[in-house]
Amino acid sequence: MLRGGKPRTTRTMDGTPRTASGLALEWLAAAALLAPGWLLPLARDQGHFAYCGQVVASGGLPYVDVFDQKGPATHYTFALLVALLGPSPIAVRGVFFVVALLSTRLAASLGERLAGAAARLPCAVLLALAVFQGDGGTAWNTGQIEDIQLLLELCAVWLLARARATWLHWWLAGLALGTSVAYKPTALLTALLVSMAAIGWGTSTSAGEAEPGRPSRGACVAAVVLGGLTIPGAMAAWLAYRGAWEACWEVLVGFNLAYAGRRESIASGVMMLLSRWGPLCAVAVCGLLLRPAVEGRLTGTLLIWHLVGSVAVVLWQGKYWPYHWTLVLGVLAIYAGVAAGRAISEFAGRLRELVGLRWLARPVAAALALLLALLAGPVDHRFLFEVYKGAVSVAAGRQPLAAYRAAFLAGAVSSPVHEQVAAYLRAHTQPDEPVLVWGYESVLYFLAQRPAPTRFVVDRVLCLAQPRQAAWRAEFLSALRRRPPSYVVVVEGNATPLWKDSSAELAAFPQFHSLLKREYRLEATIDHCRLYRWRLAGPWPPADATASRTASRQTLHPGARQSPEATAAQAGQRAHSAR
Repeated sequence: MLRGGKPRTTRTMDGTPRTASGLALEWLAAAALLAPGWLLPLARDQGHFAYCGQVVASGGLPYVDVFDQKGPATHYTFALLVALLGPSPIAVRGVFFVVALLSTRLAASLGERLAGAAARLPCAVLLALAVFQGDGGTAWNTGQIEDIQLLLELCAVWLLARARATWLHWWLAGLALGTSVAYKPTALLTALLVSMAAIGWGTSTSAGEAEPGRPSRGACVAAVVLGGLTIPGAMAAWLAYRGAWEACWEVLVGFNLAYAGRRESIASGVMMLLSRWGPLCAVAVCGLLLRPAVEGRLTGTLLIWHLVGSVAVVLWQGKYWPYHWTLVLGVLAIYAGVAAGRAISEFAGRLRELVGLRWLARPVAAALALLLALLAGPVDHRFLFEVYKGAVSVAAGRQPLAAYRAAFLAGAVSSPVHEQVAAYLRAHTQPDEPVLVWGYESVLYFLAQRPAPTRFVVDRVLCLAQPRQAAWRAEFLSALRRRPPSYVVVVEGNATPLWKDSSAELAAFPQFHSLLKREYRLEATIDHCRLYRWRLAGPWPPADATASRTASRQTLHPGARQSPEATAAQAGQRAHSAR
């Protein structure tokens, strides 16, 4: 407060006052909508990334010691997260809460450029809802790499659309776009479209002369290219230095091109967008049809090109999991917020004229902004109410956290089943003892804190028909013979439109199926998870101290070569168990 007792204010782009209470409302509304995300379980995707990060944090290499087709930035981000905050599901969710909250701040700022201060609150609220995706799949569809990409790409648009963007702003925008590509290479199309649109806007003549206060075309191109190559170039150099570049190329190019062959039709993708998020699309179209403020024309141009690139990437991928649409929903949320802000601004003006109470117009407008955003938000409103009701019950101690998490889809089974299987594995194995999950529930490695004996931690990699399938299957079987897992967890009932059930894929892999029947016995069944125990399992790690230390170092490095001492110790241990 100032001396006169008036609230502290700043000025918006159109000169109207922006109060501290208004900014606080934006922060609090977005934070309140996103807060239940802290309590969500790790679904199989987030758990998979967390385990990959744990392998990298312990000194392993992506693609060499753990297999995943995402860009290297994914694994090093999770490695940093695990190293700093520990292997905690709440820590993972907390980081993504911060990422989403920062994205709402960018959405509010971009919305203000397009339609004035009235658009700030609805843009922030709608983007929070778009990221949270309040329905039964919330645990699966949040905390994804696309959430980080949305933050980076909105940041790039915000930087490029500044009234007086300097060379540094262009370099930082290129850095953000290049980092997004390092997370997921398909973001290259969006990065190119946004960059070229900004460069084209920033020059006024074919000779490349710049508008006053803006760098020349050559300087813009140089800044964006240098920024864009910084992170991908540094990671490529690091992987090449560590001898992992060949494996990286094999996965990111070879495997992903084969995986791209499994896709649904473009028509089904468009129908999903319109049927699942129809209200948001309708309101966003209204926002797109509104003429932006003069200061927001470049912002609008860049957002439209971002939208075009994001839609094209999703349709090209053809997988259509809801989280693949996060980048599209983010831009649609901003334009829906613009439409809501314009409607609220008009209503508030009429209210002041009719009632004559200026103090009443602002809170009424804020309430309407929240209402319109909730109605247009891409959520299941009934389920969303239950989500927040359950979160309050957990916070008040009236409901167990496990019961709250049971409502969310976490993979082929619910989160409590993941916890039960992980608890069983912890109780029946030593910390360094390897286990194998045959399915796509690699979250079990992270929850149980048990290592995989191979870099192939999901069965899908070995089930996709592609040139390297035979070699990878041979590598997989060799790893199992060299370091037999004490348990093999076979997940059933996890078929999708793109993949067969894991039990069917097991039957189609005769060498592994024969090994499982010969060397393992069914010990327990927990929901859709069948736990097979190695017949020759004995105490782990080996009694020999040298072999134990070697095995401990190899815990999260299944691709590492084993020392002769450790090999001999394991052979002796197996022979002793057989006797």
